[in-house]
Amino acid sequence: MKRFLVAIPVLLGLLPIGAAAQSVATAELHVSVKDPNGRLVTNAKVTVRDESRGIERTLENRPDGEYPFLSLPPGQYTVTVEAGGFARVTAVGVRVTVGQAAELPVMLSVSGQKTEVTVSGETEMVETQQTSVSTTINQQRIDN
Repeated sequence: MKRFLVAIPVLLGLLPIGAAAQSVATAELHVSVKDPNGRLVTNAKVTVRDESRGIERTLENRPDGEYPFLSLPPGQYTVTVEAGGFARVTAVGVRVTVGQAAELPVMLSVSGQKTEVTVSGETEMVETQQTSVSTTINQQRIDN
């Protein structure tokens, strides 16, 4: 009985460590792909790439036209959307931050020949899924 009573505080002391180990600083990016008429495109190939970290993820042929990239490390991404019969679209400088569930609507244009559309600059991301406030912590704050 004494061993059991001694083991309980030790086991309870490990619980917060396990919970802390599960919380990872990630973000989400939900890309919705539509044609010029506003209908969702289900046969698209969507790639998100963070060149600085060498991270690349691809989703293809989603039946709902929504391409959710979950558990992304926060950072700046290049998003490329390709679909048969449409011009390729590239969005450069798409930034996601810790805890953010960002949405990126992409409108494709019909293409009879090979055409590429590049969208550059800082895009304003609107988060409609979450009501919490989050911030990015820079290296100086971490060092302090």
